[in-house]
Amino acid sequence: MSILTDQEITRIIKGIQVEGVRSARRTADPETDFMLDFIDIDKFLEVLYSLLDSNNYIKKEDDENNPDKFVFTQEYPDILVNEKQVISAEIERRTLANLSANAEPFSGTSVYRPIYLGQAKDPIDGGINLNLQTMYDNGLRFTCWASKMMTARRLASLFESIMQKYYYVLRKYVPVFIYIGRGNTTITDKYGDSRYFGIPLNFFVRTNERFILKESELRTIKIETNVDSTLEQ
Repeated sequence: MSILTDQEITRIIKGIQVEGVRSARRTADPETDFMLDFIDIDKFLEVLYSLLDSNNYIKKEDDENNPDKFVFTQEYPDILVNEKQVISAEIERRTLANLSANAEPFSGTSVYRPIYLGQAKDPIDGGINLNLQTMYDNGLRFTCWASKMMTARRLASLFESIMQKYYYVLRKYVPVFIYIGRGNTTITDKYGDSRYFGIPLNFFVRTNERFILKESELRTIKIETNVDSTLEQ
């Protein structure tokens, strides 16, 4: 049995369309072909939810108890999800990416301007479109909540295996996707009468957020200045 390389696996994955993901792509217009598949961090979370939902990991209201299903939310669990397995997602850190050689993640940069990629004709409004991009370093935290510590640990292991299983699918949309590891367990009792155990799983995601600036938009910008009359005296 031959072993597939990362490049070969990536080529196979690129031919697979996850249900609901197509809407996350910015455009397929050849004039803006520079967009590729890269998406911003909010779209990345939408893609992740679609992937989980299409593979039957998301617990629905009428589902029976299933240890391999969970509620996935960007809000912390509350009394309405008591006794359910919950994974909450949050963007706990976000900075501009430092693309210098040997730069550490989240080291940031003082150069707050987009990168110019090129330009194309605007077929709708005339003029040109400027193709720009900004790179961001994002810290994603997925906290696995359950009313029992053993259940929370099992849920954390399940989510780790899911993210590893679909690594190549998610890497279609971001240039860097790294699992940092588990954090310290959180214990809280502020959601109803039950205690919740939360195990955080930390990921580093670098997003290549590309956008278009239209010449027609630049021409309609009006800058108004109000000078205090006392300054003229």
